[in-house]
Amino acid sequence: MSQINERSKPAKYSLYNLRKVKRDLVYDAWDFWRTLTQKDQLEKVINQREIRFIGLKRSGNHAV
Repeated sequence: MSQINERSKPAKYSLYNLRKVKRDLVYDAWDFWRTLTQKDQLEKVINQREIRFIGLKRSGNHAV
């Protein structure tokens, strides 16, 4: 019984790490694509919500 529990924990953590890596790769690719297609880097930011879309890199829920 304890062997089953010990085997399931690493699988759960590795699946979490796999999802995290996938998410990070998708976000990095999306940020790179957005910077290539952005027409003007010097646009005026009107409100806080736009900062999230104009920012070059995401860190959690806010732009850096």
